[in-house]
Amino acid sequence: MKRFIPVLPLLFLANWLTIGVQGQPREDYRLIAGTSFTQAKNVYLLTLIEADQLVRKVIESDAVLAGLGQAKRQRLAESLTACGDSAACYAAAMPFTSAEIDSVAMRLAELARREAVLQQLVENHLMPSGAYQRYVNDDLAEWFAAAWRQDARTVNHIIAVYAQGKKSCLETGKN
Repeated sequence: MKRFIPVLPLLFLANWLTIGVQGQPREDYRLIAGTSFTQAKNVYLLTLIEADQLVRKVIESDAVLAGLGQAKRQRLAESLTACGDSAACYAAAMPFTSAEIDSVAMRLAELARREAVLQQLVENHLMPSGAYQRYVNDDLAEWFAAAWRQDARTVNHIIAVYAQGKKSCLETGKN
């Protein structure tokens, strides 16, 4: 007489055991260095966007993100005429505002919910890289948005230290 093993409970057990493994860094994953290894180590999502043509096309062709980018470029251009000889004034216009970071994050999450190429970026690069483990989330779109927020804050930190002469962006009271 053959022993009958219920398949359904085994499937549930296998699923339960693998839940903790999903989203874990992979030891064999190698960072994509893009044009700068330093950039890849500090703002990996931005490096991936720059390196992946399909991802870049989705992001660059989005009207909402294009509008946000144009508004940022306009603000920077206005600082060129308004700031005169004040280097500090130029540097003050550079960082992303909290509103800019949140607006971009919300839009990236919306795009990631409908664009398979962005979901694949999270699954094939962000998750296995371990670069954004603080933001482990079953919702790939939220993970993508959180990675953007981290990179935007890192850019702000770089601006604070190297353009504004601060010890960190924490001195500015901004991101």
